[in-house]
Amino acid sequence: MGVSFHWEVGPGLDIISEVGVDIEVSVQGSFSGTTHVTAVVGGESVVNNLYAGKPDAGFLQINGLTAVNHGALPTYSIPFIPGATSYEWTLPYPFVVDPVVEVDPSTWKLISNGGSQISALVGPNNGYVQVSGVNPCGESSTKLLWVSVNQPGGGGQGGGLKGGGVPVCCGGGPMPILVMPDDFVLFPNPVNNSLKIQFGDLSMKLFSGEISIEIIDLSGKALLQKKSSSNKIELNTTMIQDGLYILRLSDGLVQYNRNIIVAH
Repeated sequence: MGVSFHWEVGPGLDIISEVGVDIEVSVQGSFSGTTHVTAVVGGESVVNNLYAGKPDAGFLQINGLTAVNHGALPTYSIPFIPGATSYEWTLPYPFVVDPVVEVDPSTWKLISNGGSQISALVGPNNGYVQVSGVNPCGESSTKLLWVSVNQPGGGGQGGGLKGGGVPVCCGGGPMPILVMPDDFVLFPNPVNNSLKIQFGDLSMKLFSGEISIEIIDLSGKALLQKKSSSNKIELNTTMIQDGLYILRLSDGLVQYNRNIIVAH
């Protein structure tokens, strides 16, 4: 006598077809949440719990700074969104998602994307940091965090949600960003206790007079400041905690930004 076998499904699911040990199900309407598919074999149940439907962001909130300096490198995160297999982040307009070493101060930039956590380079505009959870069934509701930018350097075109930002009034425009020639050397990176900067003839000519050197933390605070007219500069990073920072060089007319990692 053969062993009996059949399928049972939990809330929110409908059985479309059963063929032997295979089953096809569909999600009912707008259902989203945890449910199950159960194989009943000879009176014994084997339960497979699963999430069905679009991700549900519920009352979750984005974590991160709501007041940042232009050029800062803050981190934003959200607790796990049930049902999400990936996350879609949007930054205040204008923003770009290409993580490159040279940065454009007129835009927000997505520096790293770890799913439920990102690092972003702050552009000149106030606006919403936004995230939604995504899976094959669709997208969750969008969660918003309004971020105000201090000490802005200009403005951009405004917009609505999904990249919306508010232009900053009356700024003189951001400083031109430099792309350094090959004779500019910065080492080591990651750095332990001493960061060395060397300018060749070409890179030195890009600056007019004395150069201001800063190491800036994720909130935009300058942890180390120095001025120099030398083509060789050494920075003592002993007192700076491990982490990701921005090295900024400027003569007041142009600037150069570089991501550095401190690792003792």
